[in-house]
Amino acid sequence: MNNKNLQPEYSFPIQVYQQQCVVEIAVGETPENPVEESTIGEIPILLIDGLNASPKIIAQWQQQYEKGAAKIILPTEIQAQQFWEDYLKCFTLIEAAGGKVFSPEGLVLVIKRFGNWDLPKGKIEIGEMPNEAAVREVREETGLNEVVIIEKLTPIYHLYQNYHEQNSWVIKKTHWFKMFAPTPNQLVPQIIESIEEAKWVSINELSKLSTYKSLEKLFKIEVI
Repeated sequence: MNNKNLQPEYSFPIQVYQQQCVVEIAVGETPENPVEESTIGEIPILLIDGLNASPKIIAQWQQQYEKGAAKIILPTEIQAQQFWEDYLKCFTLIEAAGGKVFSPEGLVLVIKRFGNWDLPKGKIEIGEMPNEAAVREVREETGLNEVVIIEKLTPIYHLYQNYHEQNSWVIKKTHWFKMFAPTPNQLVPQIIESIEEAKWVSINELSKLSTYKSLEKLFKIEVI
């Protein structure tokens, strides 16, 4: 997605999810015994010296494995930024936005889509800012009349294969916002977007719901 209103955000560590496979790019002291690049396709859990690693090979590794983890460590922010930018070039970038919405009683709004519990979100339209898209998507997907943004949360990245184009992969960056619904009305799930259910749950119940790996932290942290 090419949108001149969207500016790069770099706050390390950055994690990218592909089903149960996670790649983390971090700043820190490089490992004493880094995994050699030649072994990257054979080991499901990796600790890698980023100075001696190829972003392209890391991207290829993550496409191959549905489970596993790789932590790539760079000594400085500038080097981590360069690695991250080169990694992003391996994919088509799409940006989305959504909200973790709270009611006056402290309940959290969730939706069920394709059998999984999720938070309302959707793609950012051309010319739209992330905060504007997040509010629009929450209202469209749940039927809420009024939501206000409280603060911006950490973006989440995940990969998926574009089955319309051979050997094409997409990296989706979702901008998340903490929101508040001052006067919640009756929820109306957006059936056209395959949303089966929308409901309010307690923070305790939220932490126990089954969701995507990329959303587990957002489900469990008490953003209140």
